[in-house]
Amino acid sequence: MQLPILSGIYSRKGPDFDRSYPINLVPYVNDTQISKGYLRTAPGVTSNGTGQGADRGGIEWNGVLYRVSGTKLIQVASDGTTIILGTVGGTTQCTFAISFDRLGIQSNGNLYYYDPTNGFVQVTDANLGTCVDVCWQDGYFIPTDGTVIRVSDLNDPTVFPALAYGSAEADPDGIRGILSIRGELYALGSETIEVFYNTGVVTDAAPFPFARMRGAQIDKGIVGTGAKCLFLDTFAFCGAGKNERPRVYVAGQGSALPISDTTVERALSSLTDDELATIVLESRTGEGVVELLVHLPCTTFVYSHSASQALQTPVWYRLGSGALGKDQYRPRNFVLCYDRWNCGDCTGTALGYLDNTTAAQFGDVAGWRFDAELVYSEGKGAICHELELVGQFGRSTTTETPLAFMSWTDDGLTFSQERTAKLGSRGQTTARPAWRRNGMFRNWRSYRFRGASAVPVSFHRLEAQFEALNG
Repeated sequence: MQLPILSGIYSRKGPDFDRSYPINLVPYVNDTQISKGYLRTAPGVTSNGTGQGADRGGIEWNGVLYRVSGTKLIQVASDGTTIILGTVGGTTQCTFAISFDRLGIQSNGNLYYYDPTNGFVQVTDANLGTCVDVCWQDGYFIPTDGTVIRVSDLNDPTVFPALAYGSAEADPDGIRGILSIRGELYALGSETIEVFYNTGVVTDAAPFPFARMRGAQIDKGIVGTGAKCLFLDTFAFCGAGKNERPRVYVAGQGSALPISDTTVERALSSLTDDELATIVLESRTGEGVVELLVHLPCTTFVYSHSASQALQTPVWYRLGSGALGKDQYRPRNFVLCYDRWNCGDCTGTALGYLDNTTAAQFGDVAGWRFDAELVYSEGKGAICHELELVGQFGRSTTTETPLAFMSWTDDGLTFSQERTAKLGSRGQTTARPAWRRNGMFRNWRSYRFRGASAVPVSFHRLEAQFEALNG
């Protein structure tokens, strides 16, 4: 029989089952004679440069890659060489805004501009106040201090007129973020999201050009400034409404569609308010994959929209670093530039790009893991004679022979001793890793597979041979 592997089941410490997501294995839906979907090791990251510290954000502007690395704004060339453009300070996630002639950077409560002609400058207008977030629309740089929304002068973006501001008045929940989508301005609070449009009417007495669209309000908010990003021609966010636990949503017109399941929501509910405020969302689209990355302090959950659409159910997996894949996911702030996905290291100084030819991250091995669905024998028991992983192996360009470690659990809490099988050396494309004589179970059983190698592999199905018992 074939055991599903796109996601598994495990038992929590309490009397509950929970969904087990693949770790560092990307689910793909591709209906072949072998299976309807498969798991492939997540693309690795090849280093090509060194930044000035932990990566805090990046953007492409006029064909050039810019990043905030440590406390510095840097320009990164296609070969990874960098130029320091200015000091922005701070340690938390930054946001960017692009106009026709300059790049805006929000960092450490301040707003900075950069352009090749005038260089790097800090906005010092007293009317700006503390800059929590910033975007650009219709010729205006639009920052927020968490209470009001301001707009810059059309002729001089470093000037913020004293009366050119508006507020989100539907709920006294403050403003945690700003987004501009399809010519509409979104003010994202902790419990509501309000939408504004440009009236085109500006007078000396009323210099703020935006007005609120009452019918477009969303009665959800975001947990932190970084907990939103553009996604699927709209935006995704992590947040909640009044008296609700946080979830992951995709915004609609006056509504929000939840895409997180119980496993993701339990992970969110386990975080403190301060930890929730550090969550960062980003998206990646291309090569048949549309993904939303939800970076939590200790792990990264990934929603695969392409797989979810094909299977008509939410499909999630996890990304991590370290030999077990359980450490914080180091690659961050993916920017499509120079015909590749560029990223930085959130725990170090490395710069790099996504590379499908390796599973290592910045030269370090990242472990993978997946659980199969439960096998239930209706209380009669069964003997497992053989397990075989069917996949594509032997694609290594090195002499390394990757291994797979298999273990099982009969209660969802404790696992057996691991047993190994080779996944094929270089050129061994017909390798068939298998485990025989896997013992007896009396009620139900789940199987776990893991590995740690720089060699990319894929798993298409898990074949199992069982013999049912009579008693």
